Amino acid sequence: MILHKVLESLFGSPAKIRLLRVLLASPQPLSGRQIGELSGLSHRGAILALESLVELGAVRQRRVGKSYQYSMARGNITVEKIIAPCIRAEAELFDGLKRAITEQFAKNAVSLALYGSLVRGTEKRGSDIDVLAVVRDARMKAILEEKVASLVPFFHERFNALLSLHCFTLREIRGKKTLPLIQSVMKEGVTLSGKPISVLLK
Repeated sequence: MILHKVLESLFGSPAKIRLLRVLLASPQPLSGRQIGELSGLSHRGAILALESLVELGAVRQRRVGKSYQYSMARGNITVEKIIAPCIRAEAELFDGLKRAITEQFAKNAVSLALYGSLVRGTEKRGSDIDVLAVVRDARMKAILEEKVASLVPFFHERFNALLSLHCFTLREIRGKKTLPLIQSVMKEGVTLSGKPISVLLK
């Protein structure tokens, strides 16, 4: 049993973190091969990481025929107090960003959408928070752009990323349907408030 400095053992490698995400989300036991496929690891890499997690008591191992199946040891104190809360909190980070954007800008916009690497799940250090806002007229555009400028420090402090918000009036965006930016938002963007961009452009 390890109860001191357990974080190094649990989260000391990306492989273990991937496995823990998979196992926490699974309602039933999985084979080592299944876990490897779901986590993007090789079969051998998954087994090595699983053995370490089994030793820590965070994962249960059960023989089924000639192979083993693995499941999260949900009654284990380390799982209950550390692993499950951390992974659930991680899953809520994206929702927290969407809420923050919506709370700050939705009332000024006809449409508000998040797009780019954050939506695709491919963000890296240095990635921006890409937002597209559509407003009624030039006056509302000026108001929103001033508000964005004042909130850039807040978003950087809160999410460690630069807020990059592109703002168009209804008239402007209807004349820019073919812009790569607009096409990208229509294809992969997540509408946070108001009407989807595709509806506004009809």
